[in-house]
Amino acid sequence: MKDILKKYFNTPKMPLSFYYTPYTVIYFFHFLIMLLSGAHGVISWTFNIIVFILGSYTYAWLSEYMLTTSNNFFIRYLFTKSMIFRGDFREYVSNVYSANSKHRVYNITNSRISEAHEVYVKRTFISIGVNVIIKFLLALIASPLFMISIFTHPIIMKKFYLLIDKMNAVNNSY
Repeated sequence: MKDILKKYFNTPKMPLSFYYTPYTVIYFFHFLIMLLSGAHGVISWTFNIIVFILGSYTYAWLSEYMLTTSNNFFIRYLFTKSMIFRGDFREYVSNVYSANSKHRVYNITNSRISEAHEVYVKRTFISIGVNVIIKFLLALIASPLFMISIFTHPIIMKKFYLLIDKMNAVNNSY
């Protein structure tokens, strides 16, 4: 039994933000609803906490594998982690702001013309907000992937390690 658990959890150490997925937010709401509805069953709470922890762990690795192996835009978007916890969040916001400022907007006040940067900021936050909502809805629709990842985790990790070995072999051959 110990070897099975060790094999199941044999993954590289990653920062906690690696395991943040859209399902973290979904389970936050799920736990909030359980709390507000008065769900006091120890078995229900224990089961949901275990599913949340295992699912977050395994889905994060499934996401990483899919992002590494897929070139399909929709699949990559589906498995992309939330932008808020990305290491390059600042760069992402800067890029969105730049894209939004390509269509210039000007203010005319007292015969002075100035660029309306507040419009670009609003556009940026609206586009980020829309993206967060879309990711949340996609996560709800694709929630079976969260549960399936718990059971397919050993297979995904085996494929992931084979891919890493293959990439290392290619890099070492140069």
